[in-house]
Amino acid sequence: MLFTFTVLHDRTLLSHGASRIRVPALSAQTHDPAYYARFRGALLARFGPPLATSTDAGDAFAYWFLVTTDAGESWMMTAYEGPSGSAFGALDAHREEVIAAATALLALLDATHPADFEVVLASDEYESHIRYGCRDGVCYWHETPLDVTD
Repeated sequence: MLFTFTVLHDRTLLSHGASRIRVPALSAQTHDPAYYARFRGALLARFGPPLATSTDAGDAFAYWFLVTTDAGESWMMTAYEGPSGSAFGALDAHREEVIAAATALLALLDATHPADFEVVLASDEYESHIRYGCRDGVCYWHETPLDVTD
């Protein structure tokens, strides 16, 4: 099955809920925080700026896509970084076709040279600042404790 991914720019989509799509190849990357930068850099290179960004590490960015199959079926899917890191989501996240589309998008991103970028996020949960990005294809993640003073 072939998939086409069309970026959606409708900010009202941000209010839509989506369940996390379980993609084993993406789950295997959760031990490497620099992969979060690579994921975001590849999305930037392939699709341009995200629909939404935040300095909150638990809600760093979101893209929404219209996914269309070669059979003409379509649905919406999101790529985002949330509290658990890089992820894909959809309303019907357990459907075989939806999982296959997320797996195909991940393969496309993994084959994409990441764009240069750098962002700073705050993580209240871990009381830290995160500086991450990619430069010349090398992706990085640096975490420093928040300066907690009374």
